[in-house]
Amino acid sequence: MCTLTVLRTNETLTLTMNRDDAPARAEAPPRVWREGAPDFAAPIDLEAGGTWIGVNSAGVAACLLNRYDEAARGARSRGEIVPRALGGQDLTDAAAAVAAIAHSQYSPFTCLIVAEDGALRFDWNGDAIAEQLLCVQRPLMMTSSSWRFEAVAAWRGALFEDTLAATDAGPVALSDFHCALRPGEEAWAPMMRRDYAHTKSVTQIVIGKDDIELRYWPREQALQRGLSRSTHVMGLRRKVMA
Repeated sequence: MCTLTVLRTNETLTLTMNRDDAPARAEAPPRVWREGAPDFAAPIDLEAGGTWIGVNSAGVAACLLNRYDEAARGARSRGEIVPRALGGQDLTDAAAAVAAIAHSQYSPFTCLIVAEDGALRFDWNGDAIAEQLLCVQRPLMMTSSSWRFEAVAAWRGALFEDTLAATDAGPVALSDFHCALRPGEEAWAPMMRRDYAHTKSVTQIVIGKDDIELRYWPREQALQRGLSRSTHVMGLRRKVMA
């Protein structure tokens, strides 16, 4: 239950992700993880210790969405997957790391890896792993939902297209979409709320030519402010990896 968008301009590549989970599941704002080379920045899931989105100093970003296929529950936390991907110094390295994990140890997931030269999507359904090369020259939206997935995905996809059409495809459109919550639409909206889960936070990664910025808003602050005046901002200087 998450929603992710990717938006490229001439100067930047922006990934924005709503994290949906149980209200009691605790998380912490982003920090720099120094668990290998390169360093990366990511928020933290305090229950399992992993993360759902992050970016490294080489300009590689990775995001993870849960899938809800009928499959055995994994023995390991899916929050381990993004850190594995962010050990990669480029898109190829990151993809190889995700391809090499023991997928059967994890519940179904979708992992998107994005870098300046492209994007790769991995889908593990509990039985087989599929890899797909994606184009991010045009705006991209991905989502997951444990409830009425096909209908929710179509609803959010239409909202994304309508939002981009109503405004310039930039920061205002991203804020309008990711913070969308109208009466009667709580179960459908990107800023969702259901009896058992709600959007807990919004994280945004902006990859520029020289610098990288990661921004984070807890739910209530995103609703009050939109995606401006971010509560937590972290910067990474881009490094050229040998």
